[in-house]
Amino acid sequence: MRLLCIRFDTLNALTSGMAVIAAFVLRLLALRFHWRAPRAYNRSSARAEEGPAAT
Repeated sequence: MRLLCIRFDTLNALTSGMAVIAAFVLRLLALRFHWRAPRAYNRSSARAEEGPAAT
């Protein structure tokens, strides 16, 4: 988003403030609705399911 604002020459105090407010509102919504970030992909369990590597 920052790159778009720089590209279109609209990065100023107003757009920066709106981005801060948007992030804060999203954080409050996440707390209210108990949203959780997805877990990282566990590569070792995926390899275990594939079985031994063919060499």
